[in-house]
Amino acid sequence: EEVGAKEKDIEKLSQELSSELESSHNEAKADEEKKSKDLVKVTSAWENKKLAMASATKDYEEAQAAVTESKNAITEMEKNISDKISAIQMAKDEAVEAEGNLTRLQTEYQNMCAGISSEEGDEGRTLPDQISKAHSDANNAEAKAKQAQMKINHLGKSLKSVEKDMKKEKSSAAKLSKKRDTTAEKVEGLRNKLSKINFSETEFNALDNEKIELENSVSVLQEKVDTLSAQLEGRLAFNYSDPIRGFDRSKVKGLVARLINVKLPKHSTALEVVAGGKLYQVVVDEAITGKALLNNGKLQRRITIIPLDKIVPRRVSSAAVDRASSMANNLNSTAQPAIELVGYDEEVRNAIEHVFGSTLVVDGMKAANSICDATKTRTVTLDGDIYEPSGLISGGSKDNLGSTLSRISQLTAASKDLKEKTNRLENVVKKLESMSSQSRQFEKLSGDLEIATSELAAVEKHISQTSYGMLKDKFDAMTKEISDATEEVEQMERTKDEKWDLYNELKEKEAQLTQDRENRLKDAETRIKEAKELVVSKENAAREAEVKSQELDLEMKSCQEDVVVAQDAVVVAEKALDAAKEEEASFEMKVGQLKAVWEEAKAILEEVEKKLKTCHQELSALSKQKARLIKKAESAEIEGKKMSIKITKFHSEQEKAEK
Repeated sequence: EEVGAKEKDIEKLSQELSSELESSHNEAKADEEKKSKDLVKVTSAWENKKLAMASATKDYEEAQAAVTESKNAITEMEKNISDKISAIQMAKDEAVEAEGNLTRLQTEYQNMCAGISSEEGDEGRTLPDQISKAHSDANNAEAKAKQAQMKINHLGKSLKSVEKDMKKEKSSAAKLSKKRDTTAEKVEGLRNKLSKINFSETEFNALDNEKIELENSVSVLQEKVDTLSAQLEGRLAFNYSDPIRGFDRSKVKGLVARLINVKLPKHSTALEVVAGGKLYQVVVDEAITGKALLNNGKLQRRITIIPLDKIVPRRVSSAAVDRASSMANNLNSTAQPAIELVGYDEEVRNAIEHVFGSTLVVDGMKAANSICDATKTRTVTLDGDIYEPSGLISGGSKDNLGSTLSRISQLTAASKDLKEKTNRLENVVKKLESMSSQSRQFEKLSGDLEIATSELAAVEKHISQTSYGMLKDKFDAMTKEISDATEEVEQMERTKDEKWDLYNELKEKEAQLTQDRENRLKDAETRIKEAKELVVSKENAAREAEVKSQELDLEMKSCQEDVVVAQDAVVVAEKALDAAKEEEASFEMKVGQLKAVWEEAKAILEEVEKKLKTCHQELSALSKQKARLIKKAESAEIEGKKMSIKITKFHSEQEKAEK
């Protein structure tokens, strides 16, 4: 029975193995082999693309190397050309210089033949002409000197006559002369007194004008401060009595609104929304000060106190700020921590960070919404719309939103300007008061000087209209003419001596030239011949240099064309490399995809083979069990037969025994 059961199990497993598992195994194996072949095929193509990309990379690098090599060749050639250009230019300059030298020598030779001097100032004049000119100049100078001397003699006689007439008329003008001298002394004395006064009329007038301008500015600013103060008084009024005698009022820093200044007016609305009711809270140095104010400060309204020693500042993390800034840039917007948009004293930093530190001010609703969602940070737009991390959104009508901070900023600026201009006005007034006595003294002396100067001018005019005055003017004019004529005589005498010296020098030179003329002509001819040879030599060198220059230009153009060709090759190679990279990446992706598909098919095959192996193992085990059972049955049958024989034998022996 057991053997029969095992046979049934074996038969069942065999049927399952042959019908289901072997069929699944064959399908899985066929699918795996197909996927494997596809993978091998695409992998082979990928390897080819990698080789193609490597080849394209090599071509690109070679093209770049060719460009570099061409550029280096140009650099080297430019250096070579630079060195040779100097030599080429030198050859040209030397040719021009040799030509000029030849022209000069030829001109000197021609002048020498004609007896013309080439010395500076005498170009084109022969030596006899120069001698004649020097003689003429000397005679002219002598004649002018005699004429000037005659004028001096004539004026001297006339001057004595005028001087004699002046003495006759002097008594009649003595009173006026004395008055003129007295008035002149008075004018000089007043001028000396004015120069000794340490007073600048220009500075005084400038200060007086500045005083008028400052008074007008102070008046306008005071009116503006009064108006703004009245507008803000209701919102920012904070009055208290000293909670204890001798209370240090510096412990109470004031309302938050008065402790900040808005850096840019456009942020006023956003910052006022950020602060909200905290804008009107009072900052004190310690909690104990706040308690004293609440208990004994006789406060006229309810307030919230921010003690600097207890308050915990709130800040936006640097990571959130960086991310917000990056997102804002991508959205063509701006995002800044609100705390960075206000100014404040360092001692109240904790309170200001408590009010403004946890919010970002963003330009634009879209950017504010995105940044709030991404950073989980409260954001406020420039128009006052609020985006909370919880999802709440606030906004709508602005009404007078932002007006408080805007007016506070205006009041702060106006108050600062008023203080500065008031201080300046006080200084200007003090300066003017210190200069007032000097100003009065200066004005008095200036007036006296003006009167004295007018009086002196009138006296001099009166004198000039008298006979003495007219004679005095004539005497002064004649004296000047004599002085000028005397100076001319001296000048002409010097010129006469110089020209006679030149005349004598040229006469000596004429005698010497006559002796040396032949030798100098021969020397000039030799130098001209050498100069002509040098000109030919230098012109040949210049022509060779010009040819060399043209050759260098052609070589440079060739190198430049090589660079252009190499750069074009780089562009082509780069495009080919990009295409190869794109194809290689595409096949790499395909390989990855097919590999995943093949691995999946392989896993399925392995699973089927595992099941198949398990079935074979179970079948083998059942077969072994069946064999063991059969063997056991056979042993039992043999034992049964042995027992049957023993029984038969026993019965036989028993029967024999009974007989």
